[in-house]
Amino acid sequence: DLIRFGDRVAPHSDICTHAKNCEHHPPRLINYNAWGRRVDEIEVHPSWDRLHDISAKEGLIAIGYERTYGSFSRLVQYIKLYLFAMSCATYTCPLAMTDGAARLIE
Repeated sequence: DLIRFGDRVAPHSDICTHAKNCEHHPPRLINYNAWGRRVDEIEVHPSWDRLHDISAKEGLIAIGYERTYGSFSRLVQYIKLYLFAMSCATYTCPLAMTDGAARLIE
C-alpha cells in the first residue's frame, strides 16, 4: 500500500497535477451574489474536491481509526500523510482538523 501510494504522489502524478491546480487557484470567499444578496460561499477549483476524494479513498484519516494495521495503524497513517503532504497543496490542513475531531470523538 505504501509503495503504491508513493508512486501516486511522485512528480507528474495525478495528485501533483491537482496540487498545482490548487496552488494556482486558491479558494475564494464570495460574500455577495450577483443580486447583492449576502451568500458567504467558498468557491474552490475542482482539483480541491479531487484531493478530498483521493484522501478519502486512500483512507488518510480512516487508517488510524480502522486499525487495519493493528498497533501500526497510526504509523501507517502518518507515513501516508507525510507522503501526501509533499504534493498536496496544503490540503493536509483540513485533514489535520478532521483527524483531531475523530480523535476527540474516539
